[in-house]
Amino acid sequence: MGRVDGVDVSPEMLDRAAAKDIYDRLVCADAVASGLGEARYDLAVSSFVACHLTDLAEFYAEAARLTRPGGRIVVIDYHPFMLLKGVPTHFNDPPGEPIAIANVIHLLGHHVEAGRRAHLALLELREQLVDAGWVRQNRQKFGENRLASHVGHPVSFAMVWARE
Repeated sequence: MGRVDGVDVSPEMLDRAAAKDIYDRLVCADAVASGLGEARYDLAVSSFVACHLTDLAEFYAEAARLTRPGGRIVVIDYHPFMLLKGVPTHFNDPPGEPIAIANVIHLLGHHVEAGRRAHLALLELREQLVDAGWVRQNRQKFGENRLASHVGHPVSFAMVWARE
């Protein structure tokens, strides 16, 4: 069975990850300089990281460096449409107050360009729209009235890349 390693710049997120007891190793590092070994992973997954990074070229270069030839890279992220619409990524602190996180707008074309420069081949791109089911699932967390105004708009995307 393969290894499952995790990287996050936030010690708090690493603590949450450690509580799941599924990781072989957790590293506190930046996603563009993980410190993990070169070309050893069959699969690398990035979940809602790229929208917080200034340099997509460094991000995709690190993903390619970590992944063996023929390996796959999955990038799941917040859709730039929401950022352009003025809706930043955010979470609620323990008392329930919303906290926005610094965001950088990277259009999907910027991802494609950075991935190709890192010698990755885009295999698939999917975009998730806000629909009635998404509103129902998230209404308690964000409030139904606020979410309803986003129905039909893209909220996230997923890209699957192959390392050449």
